[in-house]
Amino acid sequence: MKTFLLAPDSFKGTLSAAQVCAIQSSVIRKHVPGAVIHAIPMADGGEGMVESYLGIMGGRRVTAPVTAPLGGTVDAVYGVLPDGSAVMEMASAAGLSLAAGRENPLEATTYGVGELLLHAAASGIRKVLLGIGGSCTNDCGIGMAAALGFRFLDCGGRPVEPLAKNLGRIRQILPPASLPELELRVACDVDNPLLGEHGATYTFGPQKGADAAMLAQLEAGMTQFAQVLTAFSGIPAASFPGGGAAGGLGAALRILLGGRLMPGAELLLDSVGFDALLREAD
Repeated sequence: MKTFLLAPDSFKGTLSAAQVCAIQSSVIRKHVPGAVIHAIPMADGGEGMVESYLGIMGGRRVTAPVTAPLGGTVDAVYGVLPDGSAVMEMASAAGLSLAAGRENPLEATTYGVGELLLHAAASGIRKVLLGIGGSCTNDCGIGMAAALGFRFLDCGGRPVEPLAKNLGRIRQILPPASLPELELRVACDVDNPLLGEHGATYTFGPQKGADAAMLAQLEAGMTQFAQVLTAFSGIPAASFPGGGAAGGLGAALRILLGGRLMPGAELLLDSVGFDALLREAD
């Protein structure tokens, strides 16, 4: 009996990774009757991550109403895996599709992402795998942080509304009295830093609806806020790889929540025990 291990990515615009696995599996079984096949359709942290994990590992879907990126609410879905951990996509709460035709990264918020984390924590979940691809936001994660109880103050000690347009006004971060006890692993498929030509704003801002003037405003605000983040944490917020992912959400998840940023493929392979499956494969 032969054992096969399949781990394809999608063929963009043609076949999903799950469809590739199905085709490969059918051909293998035609030529090698009785073959044992372990199929791992790959996911990099964008849309489809939840379905990929549930398809491979089993589990159940949970729906949580959260704040949509431009107001109102949206029913975000995450998965609870057999080991009790959760798998989430930030795109379900603040993705580009939720802002279609109304793109405005100055106003778009990650608040719903924080609410999604709170929902999981309130359900007793202690480990979250969070994919952060496909965002419509550029708020450096302050919306997410505000949902978890962080407060942001200006130079006069006044509260600042946690929106990207206000990043430049923030001079102080006040942490909440307590945070949910979550082990957070972040599927991050880019290594862009927070600032600069290859940073969050100039690399991804245009696809989120930012024109030249808006790009300059967003970059200036994020530059100021990066200084505040660094002073708050001692971590150089402006330059570490992945900090610019999801409009700076990568930086906030690492600095404010202690999240571990990992390539999405690596996170998936670790979660399904790929090394052990590879040793068994012919």
